[in-house]
Amino acid sequence: MRLFGPGYFKVQEAEGGELEIDYGRIPKAHPIGWPSPAHNDEGLARFVYGGLHDRVRAVRDGVLIGRASKQGKAMDTWFLLQRE
Repeated sequence: MRLFGPGYFKVQEAEGGELEIDYGRIPKAHPIGWPSPAHNDEGLARFVYGGLHDRVRAVRDGVLIGRASKQGKAMDTWFLLQRE
């Protein structure tokens, strides 16, 4: 976390019921005790988060699948998020 920061992002609705996670947009506020948001396109964080978007969709209750894209180009990077 010291090198890249906490990696804040904003989520918005996208087409087809999907969600888009945009690492280029960060919140102005943050929870008490959390690190202050820093822009993800600056410093070393730009190599990880710069131009990064994730598109996710629900496949069942509590399970999301997603694909990353960088600079508008889909990457061969897929992921799954599951709520316990």
